[in-house]
Parts: sequence; structure tokens; C-alpha cells
Amino acid sequence: MAVLSKYNLEEYQYGVHVRKGHQLYMMSEKKIYFGQWITSRNDAIVIVEMSENIAKREAKFYLEVNHHDYIIRTFASVRNELNLTIFIQEYAPQGDLADYLIDNPSKFTLPIFAEMFLQIADAMRHIASKRIVHGDLGCRNVLVFRVDETQLKNNLVKITDFGLA
Repeated sequence: MAVLSKYNLEEYQYGVHVRKGHQLYMMSEKKIYFGQWITSRNDAIVIVEMSENIAKREAKFYLEVNHHDYIIRTFASVRNELNLTIFIQEYAPQGDLADYLIDNPSKFTLPIFAEMFLQIADAMRHIASKRIVHGDLGCRNVLVFRVDETQLKNNLVKITDFGLA
């Protein structure tokens, strides 16, 4: 297992390189950081640190639903020598829906809301089909990837954080 304590340049088990940036959010047993893949693309990611206890519960849920269009994608899960588990997940450039609504109230029309709610409902249907219950669905656990006032199908939101922490 790779050494992960410094987080400037991490080398994971599969040779994945990431850079940990500033902290985005902190919960009781999780810290969420902005990050980047260290590749030619430098794509933005999120690095989620959590205790092994929380990670064991969440990992199986994320793996079960990892390839759905409207559920946050988890790219990797690695445990470090401090017994913290690190999930590497997609980065939502627009943040969560709660903050986006507050900061951009004029961008939301009924058709945009309807499209987003259809996406959320589709994600919830999918997790229910896997016998998973989202324990904390709310605007803060809906991440906004794109908002397009002219092309409704270009809007994209994804659910995250299954309320297990």
C-alpha cells in the first residue's frame, strides 16, 4: 500500500497520482478536499477522507451504484497507514444544489427544476432497485455539474453521500 500521509503527491496501489488541494467541506467523520489527477489532463476530483468504520459501510453502496449517470462516481478507494480511507470521486464544478440555489436564484426555471428532479428520481429508483436507502437526500447531497437554461437535457445533477456517516 502506498504512503498517503503527505497528500502532495500520492501514489496509490494502481499507480494513480493525485494532488490534494483545499478543504471543501467537513462533517463529523469526513473531510472533503478539492483535488486533481496528476496526468496530462489535470482533471478536477474530490478526495474524501473518512474513518475505516464509516468507509466500510459507504464503500459497498458506492460500488453497487458506481456507474449510474446521476450518482456520483467513485474512482478509487485506498486505506492509508493512519487507518483513514480515501475515496477519489468526481468533482461537481457548480457545488451542491443548496448553495447553487442561493447563489443563482434567477437561473432556475420550472423546466430546469423538472429536469433535475427527473434525474434525482432516476438515481433514487436505481438505488432502490439495489435495495439501498438513501438516508439523507437533500439539496446539499445533490451535486450540480451543469446548468443550461437553453438546452434542458444539458443540465446535470448527481446524488451523493448516502447518509451513512
